[in-house]
Amino acid sequence: MKILPVCQNFNNPSSKGNVKTSPAFGAKLDTNYFHQKALSWHQGMIAKTNPLDIEKYFAQFSIPATFREGTEYAKKFVSYCCCQASEIFRQMQFELPKKIDLINFKKINNNNATGCCYYLPNKADNYSIGTVLFNTFEEKIFQKIRNQNIEINWENFPLIQANSKDTNFLSSEHFLSPFIHEFAHNLHYDILYKKIGCPELYQNQYRFDPRSMDIIKKLNLPLDEKNPHVSTDVKIFIQNRISKYGAKSLTETFAEGFTQNILDNMDIWKLRLVRNPFSIGNKTINEILNEILEGAIDDKKGFIK
Repeated sequence: MKILPVCQNFNNPSSKGNVKTSPAFGAKLDTNYFHQKALSWHQGMIAKTNPLDIEKYFAQFSIPATFREGTEYAKKFVSYCCCQASEIFRQMQFELPKKIDLINFKKINNNNATGCCYYLPNKADNYSIGTVLFNTFEEKIFQKIRNQNIEINWENFPLIQANSKDTNFLSSEHFLSPFIHEFAHNLHYDILYKKIGCPELYQNQYRFDPRSMDIIKKLNLPLDEKNPHVSTDVKIFIQNRISKYGAKSLTETFAEGFTQNILDNMDIWKLRLVRNPFSIGNKTINEILNEILEGAIDDKKGFIK
């Protein structure tokens, strides 16, 4: 993995007298202030986005992408975020999805989900491995936030995302979070299949090995008391240090932890990484992510046994 340049620390420009570097009167800096200002700026960019231009952007990488369902804002928001997420992955030289679509999730009986990634082909809906889908939210779905019923849609999404972070349900409050998350699933399965083989025939990019399905099933087991691969202590650590959703299964642990690492080390204005997110940070989290990424399960070693 190529190490990215670490951002430079800002030196105090003043050399006169004793300069206080902490807020006066015990004031507390509002870190959300910068996120809100950056979000406002990006919403202006989203308003100017032409989804057809983003389709052409992905076409140059031979990735079919369509952003033609849903509201005009949904098309602009999702296409903009997919483009920005892909540039972050390209910055890290990571694999991109094979196909990206914005569709009504009623078609796949998954109305409440923001996005999904296919790690096995869906023959009924004609979706192949490496397909990433995002929901148009055409169906009316509501979530109770701060004693109000808020409709889940892309216009309200930043508020819903921030609330999910406040309750530790998700690992990041940033609006790019679901896009990094689904791209991370795709990256995870791509690396696994290249290492252990793919459980499906006729996938030209991978070697066929039906035994790999055993590892895939174990990684997707619920992280409950019946899971023999994750101790209670590790599950609690994942839930507290990554997210509650990350404690759903090891595949979700990877996607949530990966997303957290990326967005914690990203310039919120430029939406680009300012340092390698996997060379710093919590050592235990990074070790857990590496074990999941490698499919190191059933070896009786490390955090994932």
